[in-house]
Amino acid sequence: MAVARASRGQPARGRAAPRVTLAARRISRFNTLGVATLIWRQVIAEFLVFKLVLLGPALQALLFAVVISLAVGSRIAEVGGLPFLEFLAPGLVIAAAVQRSFESTAFSMVHEKLEGTIADVFGAPLSAIEILIGYTVGATVTGLCIGLPVWLVLVPFGAGLPQDAGAMLYFVLTGCVTLALFGLIAGMQSHRWDSLSAKETFILTPLLLLSGSFFSIAALEEPFRTLMMANPIFHLVNGFRYAMTGYADAPVWISAAVVGLLAAALFLVAIRLVAIGYKVKA
Repeated sequence: MAVARASRGQPARGRAAPRVTLAARRISRFNTLGVATLIWRQVIAEFLVFKLVLLGPALQALLFAVVISLAVGSRIAEVGGLPFLEFLAPGLVIAAAVQRSFESTAFSMVHEKLEGTIADVFGAPLSAIEILIGYTVGATVTGLCIGLPVWLVLVPFGAGLPQDAGAMLYFVLTGCVTLALFGLIAGMQSHRWDSLSAKETFILTPLLLLSGSFFSIAALEEPFRTLMMANPIFHLVNGFRYAMTGYADAPVWISAAVVGLLAAALFLVAIRLVAIGYKVKA
């Protein structure tokens, strides 16, 4: 009889029921397929949901260069020893790339919250670092896809091949990753589009406009020159311009260190927010 009870899932008389301990599932290996799927999902969403995401910034940069050429002409002969448009082009390229990287992660977070699909990502068998890598790499790829056509349309206006390919890769990749992390943090903190728009309008846009993309800080007097040096986007533009033209307003190693440290700091903040599901998990 005891055997019969045990076979029907009941503990035998005189025996203690087996003790079952529940614990969090541990995934030891890196979920390569899941991360690759998240990256692909992120990139495809950019080109399906946000129309003209690829050609829009390139057309905007082209029109800007044409207007500057017609309005300014030869009245501004050189800036920093470079023709004005050649000085201007690197700033337009890197600004377009990093701004789209920011918008990619930020828009994705808010859109998925409003649509209720964010649980599909945070409920998947993905660790915090895997989720962060998926969003960040996807946004970085999108930023590079934006920067390339912007550079191509500016070639007739003075944008040339990089003089330091290693520095170019460092600053464009680190810049896109940095702004993607910032966008993810901003998106996780925003419940609505107007909240995200306020962060982009009052934080990112002033940093981009005051980054030295359109002028050299050598023409500024104190304390404005020091304030410009405190802008991390200035160091991103400064390093990228050096890589493309050989001209820099500040030592390149300082710019490289500032951009790298900022990326590391934002990574630590972002990984913490993703790990706890900040304003994502109920």
